[in-house]
Amino acid sequence: MLRPILVFLLPVLFWNLAHAQKRLPIETGQKSAFFSSGLPEEEWYQFGESNEVLDSLMAEIILLSGLTDVPQILVIQSNVENVSAVIFEGRRYLLWSLDFWEQADPTMRLAALARELGHHLYEHSLLPELRAIEDREADRFMGYVLRRMNVPPVEMQEALSPSGFMKGQNYDRMAVILGGYKEADAQFRLDALPFDEDPAWLEFQKAAFPFPPPQCYQALELPANYFPGHKTLGELSLRIKKALQEAQYPFRYLSVPDGFAVVTQIEQYEPDGKPLKNAAQRWVELPVGATFSLSLDYLKSLVFPRKAYLRVFVFIVSKQAYASAEQRIGKEEAKAWMQRGINRLPQSVQSRPSAGYNVDFLVYEFEVPEVNHKPGQKCPCLLDAGSHFRQSGLERLFRP
Repeated sequence: MLRPILVFLLPVLFWNLAHAQKRLPIETGQKSAFFSSGLPEEEWYQFGESNEVLDSLMAEIILLSGLTDVPQILVIQSNVENVSAVIFEGRRYLLWSLDFWEQADPTMRLAALARELGHHLYEHSLLPELRAIEDREADRFMGYVLRRMNVPPVEMQEALSPSGFMKGQNYDRMAVILGGYKEADAQFRLDALPFDEDPAWLEFQKAAFPFPPPQCYQALELPANYFPGHKTLGELSLRIKKALQEAQYPFRYLSVPDGFAVVTQIEQYEPDGKPLKNAAQRWVELPVGATFSLSLDYLKSLVFPRKAYLRVFVFIVSKQAYASAEQRIGKEEAKAWMQRGINRLPQSVQSRPSAGYNVDFLVYEFEVPEVNHKPGQKCPCLLDAGSHFRQSGLERLFRP
């Protein structure tokens, strides 16, 4: 059984704005929709009605997530097709349609809210280039919530199949959703045990970073004064999290012996170590293309083909000393670290005292030449770890 919903806490969790109809000045670049008919995007408007059932369902979903640090979300009734998660100018919105709410059955309503709210609870970027990772996480979270709310898989499939939700994905969406069901089943079993257990621990153990780390990295040990007054691993992880978020690096957590690792999305950067000037290409893994005009840059590219300089950052938080492993890694393996990572540390890890732990910053570099697009690990690295740390902007964010 779920804990009773404390109505007076709802405003702390999210804002449900109730105003007269007016146009919403929101652009649609960073958005997700539960499903879309493919019709051209309309201007979005805000209407004046809130909904107590919707508010209560959202509060239950947040309780099920186990999060204590919930981002602020503005909940607005709008003219979207169903339910949409949107980010605009750094603010998170959840837009919902009254027509959808009145026509959909209870399972469809719950699924839509869980999935789109999940995008915000996982602090997704909603950028198109990260959709492959973020949609899977939102789908799995939706399956988890449906199971925790005692929705049978058959009922879920019957509700979702006619909607168009299952279409247009390049992965087995139902398998991902059912993975969320399995996670919830494990939670139910752990809840029944007569001792306190962290249900996220098994997922954390499965999301392992190779240890000792594969060779051909550059490393930098971060000084203790970058983490002033931090007494637990949770406080250390929050310091790393805030710096990566401010520098706009998507990241995930992986387990290492007696600690954890934080890995970033593979990123294209300038040869001097700064983030790519062409921000739209920052998360693209191929060289930035030239125009077809006979410009000087284009003619140069014929003689001196361009390269994409790619990197992955890894923060290792552990008491254990280590050397590099003998094996190297390829770009796809480094990319997979992010894909199999989890979005938050188990509480049992966060609560550990941080005394005796070191924080190391590792960098793996790859090059993708324009001529054949075959990536290769750069070994030795083009830049040292300190240059990457400084030029990426992270040093400024950690410096006390």
